[in-house]
Amino acid sequence: MLLLETAIALASYVIGIGAALHALLKAREPRSALIWSAVCLFIPFFGALLYAVFGVNRVKKMTQNWRSHGFSHFLSDKPEKHSLSSYGLTPEFRSLIQSGDQLLQSHIRPGCKIEPLFDGQDTYPAMLAAIESATDSIFLMTYIFSPKGMGEQIIQALAAAVARKVEVKVLIDGIGDFYSKPSAYKLLKKHRVPVQLFLSPLHSVRGFLFLNMRNHAKIMVVDGKVGFTGGMNIRDEGKLHDLHFRCEGPIVGPLQDVFLNLWYFAKRETEGSRVLFYDDTAKGQALARGIDNGPYQDFPHIVMRLMQAINAAKSHIRIMTPYFVVGNVLIADLISARLRGIDVEVILPEENNLSFVKGATEAILPTLLRYGVKFYYRQGPFAHSKLVIVDDVYVCLGSANLDTRSFLLNFEFNLEVFDRALASKLIAHFEEIKAKQARAITVDWLQKRSIFVKLRNGVCKLFAPYL
Repeated sequence: MLLLETAIALASYVIGIGAALHALLKAREPRSALIWSAVCLFIPFFGALLYAVFGVNRVKKMTQNWRSHGFSHFLSDKPEKHSLSSYGLTPEFRSLIQSGDQLLQSHIRPGCKIEPLFDGQDTYPAMLAAIESATDSIFLMTYIFSPKGMGEQIIQALAAAVARKVEVKVLIDGIGDFYSKPSAYKLLKKHRVPVQLFLSPLHSVRGFLFLNMRNHAKIMVVDGKVGFTGGMNIRDEGKLHDLHFRCEGPIVGPLQDVFLNLWYFAKRETEGSRVLFYDDTAKGQALARGIDNGPYQDFPHIVMRLMQAINAAKSHIRIMTPYFVVGNVLIADLISARLRGIDVEVILPEENNLSFVKGATEAILPTLLRYGVKFYYRQGPFAHSKLVIVDDVYVCLGSANLDTRSFLLNFEFNLEVFDRALASKLIAHFEEIKAKQARAITVDWLQKRSIFVKLRNGVCKLFAPYL
């Protein structure tokens, strides 16, 4: 018995040391490498098991292999030469577009039309109308799909579309499906709607091994003519605020390509059912481009584009986000913008569904506040809106939160849009919320919080890289 126990203990330590060495060699972040190495060494077997499930990034290699089959039209889209002189952009924004050509390997698309949809009262009727009018295809991807309320109507409309021979594909995140009771996935299958869970831990070993990965993107494309994207899930949104966007013109192509990429990744298929086209005729005056983001990237594309946009600012940066847990690089960029005289304002929800994320946020605010970055708490229901506006022309919108999970672990999709008309509408929305629904956060107020709240915030800050 003693010999057996010794052998098990020795094997556990060997496994722990092996996992620690793997973390040192493979982890992208120094803090991540340090913590995973310590966990694997001090809790040899169980630490290695945790690291295998939550710490190992298998997605990058799998995605590269899968892309070799050719389902990456959007992601491998080569930049094209285009004239920006007629859009009245400053040299900084023209340079921003050109740097995006190189980073994203996707050219900016003129002739796009992007319309904001505020809360569920605007978004769900517009999506439902598009589904009901579909004649060719409906591709829908969401993180959470609640089958109640408007979600039930959308399920019925999707089933009706299948019945009239429209090609329908629905992709729901495997973890996001747990938020819905009953399961929308099961109800859609019951209605014979083609549906797939993205890396579900209950349906495959592969899903369990990717337990820490999420498909957080929200996209719907109908007939290759109209697209929807933004931050809204399909659920009872009556008690929270959010933003979504209706898209037409050449930008619909990237939305469709991103959906199909993730659909075939989830299905592990290497052939599409048919060649799909989209309407790329000009519908508006906006320049737009998709930004894919996922754990397969060496450095998050969304972080890179935000850094470049912040550095292009000349007068104002406005940010609206439900979660603000950013690293030192983005913090330094925002402070640098303030030192150049740029107004930087951030609106956060006062009521937050993740108290530990709010705690981590409050722990990093004092430094930014001391340099003049302005933060506001939006009062009332939880606000899930995600928005970055630079000066009066650049808008970054989509599914990504300003936190480490969105940057490093989630599959996300954002749009960057150069359009003064859209920026003007969203600036008016931002300013109205700031004037009527928000209160300023100050260093004095944070310092007067109880010692227990400060300690909680400090503990939450320790885990900021993993929130």
